[in-house]
Amino acid sequence: MSTHKLKTKQSGMVMLMCMFFLVITMTLGAFAMRDITLSEKSAGNLMDKQRSMHAAESAIRYAEWWLSLNNHGEIKDCTGIHDGNNISEMHICNSGLLNPNDLPWETYTTYKPDQMIIDTAGGLNSHGDTNYQAEPILHIQLIGENRRGKYFQITAAGFGGQENTKTIIQTTYLHSVNSINLGGL
Repeated sequence: MSTHKLKTKQSGMVMLMCMFFLVITMTLGAFAMRDITLSEKSAGNLMDKQRSMHAAESAIRYAEWWLSLNNHGEIKDCTGIHDGNNISEMHICNSGLLNPNDLPWETYTTYKPDQMIIDTAGGLNSHGDTNYQAEPILHIQLIGENRRGKYFQITAAGFGGQENTKTIIQTTYLHSVNSINLGGL
């Protein structure tokens, strides 16, 4: 009889140890799931930030392309919002932005690349891609000229799929008016 009681005590101890390991395993699993969720959110935020940067870069490249066409005749006081996809509405401002970080600016030109889908509600579009919150915007200002050419400051802002994802880029563009002799070619 004493042998039988000994086995019962050991069986109970094994059950307690199994329960203890089960609790530890579940706790570690919960922490791992939390870490995976945070990693996914971080990756999503990084992707959205990159999308806003690409949107701003596309506006910069569009402005540089437009300036390369020698489109810098009339420099004017800029007011309002203009549609940059209509080339006749592109313009150069005689004054800069007071604070480029304060969006939206008082005056700007919008530019929407062909494949960009805008939906302020966010979500996915029919291509399975995230919608953009708004069109990229840009501002071009003549900042000076010398014998090398005209210098322009281009400021652009791009927006991601979330309301608070914004990127502002500023660059200086030189439109050269000099010709260079490449050795008699």
